[in-house]
Amino acid sequence: MVTIDLGCGNNKASRYFKGVDQKSNPQVDYVLDAENLIGIADLSVNAVYTERMLQHVKNDLQALREISRILTDDGIAVIEVASTLNARLSKTLNFLGIKRYSYTTFHVYTRKNLSQKIKMANLKILSYGRVPTHFGMYNHLFVVTKSKE
Repeated sequence: MVTIDLGCGNNKASRYFKGVDQKSNPQVDYVLDAENLIGIADLSVNAVYTERMLQHVKNDLQALREISRILTDDGIAVIEVASTLNARLSKTLNFLGIKRYSYTTFHVYTRKNLSQKIKMANLKILSYGRVPTHFGMYNHLFVVTKSKE
């Protein structure tokens, strides 16, 4: 069974996960861009976990398509993205120079617009929830699998 933490940075979710990130560090097993997971074979990953990474990928739809490509037919992906308010706040703080982030892309997702992109990537939503943050806001959490349609 292969499980990856996509966009793990220097904080992989579990030592049992394979870390995937665009920058090398001790937590990263594969240095790859989320939009082009060329080093990972089709249908070879049982589970993908990604926490607040998708919102910073320029072509987020392509990243979702890559997740669909590498997932086994019965695989799942757990995708967490920032809430609309959290994303807008981060984007504004970065723009004003109050807090500098290393990334320049800040997609702002609603449940509806991310659901549409998930479906466009040939993925099917199994469940949706909201995850509380430290600041009293809620992030979006989707559990998806490959669409059989």
